[in-house]
Amino acid sequence: MPNKLITKISKMISTFDVSQSFADGMLTLSNGALVIGALLVLLGTIGAIRSTGILDRYKDERISENEVKTEKAKADAANANKEAAQANEHTAKLEKEAAALTESAEMERLARVKIEERLAWRRVDPTLYKRFVKELIPFAGSVISLNPLGNGDPETGTFTEDIAKLMHDANWKVQIATGNVQIPVPVGLICKVDDQTKAGKALIVFLKTLPCANIQLTPNLGMVAIITVGIRPPP
Repeated sequence: MPNKLITKISKMISTFDVSQSFADGMLTLSNGALVIGALLVLLGTIGAIRSTGILDRYKDERISENEVKTEKAKADAANANKEAAQANEHTAKLEKEAAALTESAEMERLARVKIEERLAWRRVDPTLYKRFVKELIPFAGSVISLNPLGNGDPETGTFTEDIAKLMHDANWKVQIATGNVQIPVPVGLICKVDDQTKAGKALIVFLKTLPCANIQLTPNLGMVAIITVGIRPPP
C-alpha cells in the first residue's frame, strides 16, 4: 500500500503529468514565497543589526555607569584615607602633647620630691634598721663618740637620737657629748672613722646610708669613730 501511494505522488509531480496552468501557478507561488522569504531575511537582518546596536548602547551605558561608580568609590576611598591620615596625625599630635605634659608633670614631681627631701628631717631609714643592727652586733662593745652640735636645733637632736638608738641596739658603747655649742654651727654629718678595724669598716657601710654623711677615714682614733651631728644643709 505505501509503495503504491508513493508511486502515485511521484506521477502527480512529474512534469509530464502537470498542466501548464498548474505549473504557472506553482511558479507564481514559488516566486512569491521567495520574495516573502527575502523580506523576512531582510527584516530579520535589520532587526538583528538594530537589536545589536541597542544592546551595545545599553552595554556601553552599563559600562559607563560602572566606571562612574568605580571612580566615585575610588574618590570616596581616597577621601576616607585622607581623613584617616588626618585623624592619625591629630591623634599623634595629641599623644605627643600628652607625653610632653606627662614629662613636665614628672619633672615637677621629681623637683617637688627633691625639695621635700631637702626640707624633710634626717632620719635613719627604718627599712634598713634591723639589717644594720644585725651587721653591727658582731662588734658589740665597740666605742663611738656622738657629738650633736645643732645648738638646740630639734631636727639635729632627733637625728642624733636615731643614730644612738641603733648603736645601742647593736650593743655598742655610745659616748654622747652634751651642752656643746659651736659657732658657726657645723653643717651635715661629719664622721671620722678608723677604717683599720673591722668594726670601723662595718660602721662605714651603715654611715653611707645616712643623709649628708661626710666620711673621713682617720686611723688611730682611740675608738671606732667620732661622729659630729651638725644641722641639716639648707634646701
